[in-house]
Amino acid sequence: MPLFECSQCHVAENTALSEYWTARLEGKPALCSQCDPEIGKWHGKFPRQPAEEIRRRDPQHFIDKP
Repeated sequence: MPLFECSQCHVAENTALSEYWTARLEGKPALCSQCDPEIGKWHGKFPRQPAEEIRRRDPQHFIDKP
């Protein structure tokens, strides 16, 4: 699953469950679904976890940084 780190709260989020690609194209910060004012809530597809925690557990797991 392609993950990125939310530039506001630093959780790991899936690129398909947020406006990640739109933000990248428009040069805006990549926000998780909860921090994005247009979405405003966590999707519940997986638990909210800090990106750094995932990197510590699995250093080979790539998470795009803001």
